[in-house]
Amino acid sequence: WSGIYRTEFLRKYNIKHNETPGASYQDNGFWFLSFINAKTFYFVNKSFYLLRRDNPNSSIFSKEKVYCIRDEYEYILNYLKERPDLYKKFIELYWWARFGAYRFSYNRIDWQYKKEFLLHFRKIILKAILRKEVNIELYSKTLWDTLSKILNDPDRFLLEDYRRSKESTNLNKLLWCYEDNGLKYTINKIFEKITTKIFN
Repeated sequence: WSGIYRTEFLRKYNIKHNETPGASYQDNGFWFLSFINAKTFYFVNKSFYLLRRDNPNSSIFSKEKVYCIRDEYEYILNYLKERPDLYKKFIELYWWARFGAYRFSYNRIDWQYKKEFLLHFRKIILKAILRKEVNIELYSKTLWDTLSKILNDPDRFLLEDYRRSKESTNLNKLLWCYEDNGLKYTINKIFEKITTKIFN
């Protein structure tokens, strides 16, 4: 929906949408394959299309589709493996795109699936690094810091993420504040919040 493509170009390079139930993340493969095969492309900095996300039944809101992003990027990887010249040229870019997409997907899925997904995420990062297919220079400091935390201690990353989330209760936040900072600091913080509410 975000571009116009020549039919002969798509046919020549066998660029298709990866057919999966619910059509989740299929644009990832399509744009990646299009960009790595294109000799030229042109950006028009105008809006011609409105993407609506107000349908509560849309797949964009489905939290059960935990591994759809994995399946989409495996589709891209298989395409690259069948074309060694493209694999060699674009594998570092592939992992950069996959890690960014995984981070986006992780933020959307339900808490009950996050740990399982995070462990899968960690496993594929390690494999890519061991194969020397990850180029740190492609990553923003924020994304690389996030990946490093997931690699070093996924349980701690998950706990810190939960602490920041809207899902954590005020009681949990108080307990964590006490664990991290002690009783005196926690009491002062409670007093500070109460007085702020009273006088504002």
